[in-house]
Amino acid sequence: MKQLLLSVVLLSLACALRADDEIQKLVDEARIILVANRESTATPHDYARCLYALEKAQALVENSGDSTSARAQEVNSLLFWAKRFSNVEIVKELEKLRAANGDKARVAAAARPAGKSAEKSVLPEAKQMTDAKAAYDAAAQFAAEKAGDPYTVSLRWFQMASQFAGTDYALKALEKARQAQALVGSSDSSKSNSVYTQRALSETEELRQEKGEYALVREGDALVLSGDFDGALEKYKQSIAIRDTIPAERHMGHAYVKLAQKLAEALTPKYAEVEAEYNRAFIGAYVNRGGYKQFNDRDSRWVAAQQKVRELQKEGDKISVHAGNAQSCFEKVLKMAPGKNDFDAAAYVGVSLAKRSATRIRARTVLKDFLEQYKPGNGEEQITYEFCKSEYERLGH
Repeated sequence: MKQLLLSVVLLSLACALRADDEIQKLVDEARIILVANRESTATPHDYARCLYALEKAQALVENSGDSTSARAQEVNSLLFWAKRFSNVEIVKELEKLRAANGDKARVAAAARPAGKSAEKSVLPEAKQMTDAKAAYDAAAQFAAEKAGDPYTVSLRWFQMASQFAGTDYALKALEKARQAQALVGSSDSSKSNSVYTQRALSETEELRQEKGEYALVREGDALVLSGDFDGALEKYKQSIAIRDTIPAERHMGHAYVKLAQKLAEALTPKYAEVEAEYNRAFIGAYVNRGGYKQFNDRDSRWVAAQQKVRELQKEGDKISVHAGNAQSCFEKVLKMAPGKNDFDAAAYVGVSLAKRSATRIRARTVLKDFLEQYKPGNGEEQITYEFCKSEYERLGH
């Protein structure tokens, strides 16, 4: 009996190892095509092979009951990114591959944004931000486990950012995605054909100058890293008072973006706590009167809960204020930039507008113009460009 049990265990282990080897081969095959596609557009047939390989890898992962491991996240994030560039020709080639291999067409299980819910809520931010934080933490754990593979890490961060577009955790993930992409060898800034990247290198050289306005920008950057945003913003404003420059406005704009993120992180647990208290108070405000339940709108707990909701919403409004300030900074960068064109600033004007419900319509127009006017010149810009596309699509729903 023991020998039979041992044989079953060994057979299961052998099958698992074979499946794992097959998944790795499929992932490696897809990665070669994806990486090559960054340098020159792959043929529809080759790109379909990439999608087909990742679909097969995903099916193997799902059949094993695995959905949260680093391997599962890697396959899903690669497929999520690959699907961004599918077109009619690629889909036709993919269908041919499926037919040739006797496969039925399957819909890739790119996870739906967990932050979107049909449930009504007095504080929609409660679930949205809680889910976004959980997704961000999962991506951070993946990034730690795959630290030696910045390309895959960048795509995992991008996946999280796209699925939770509209949240401050998404913008934080976008920054992480760009940082990881910058570590990928083929996106070396010195080899980039991007006008913006070359301009950014020029700005970096400017900031090394000893002039007062540039020294103040450097001091502001150091304060941002330490978390002192008030001090940093003051330094940037002092720099602008001496002479308004693109680096000062750009760095101040990104500081406002980070300040909004910091506030969102602080409010995330409060949203869930206050909503739970609000719901308990709502239920508790019903009293029995003459055999019927009536709602007592003067119930002390109900009144207190409503006040907490209003206070929290008012506190959350500061995020929109920071987004508005960021937008103003990036708009100034555009005005000063040669030809009034600047990839980073144009992208973040649209993203900042998208953060506020009052400017959703304008945000969609600005993002549409950005997507039509600008084309990414390297991996970092591609990540930003695709994120803006996600924001544009989100605003259309």
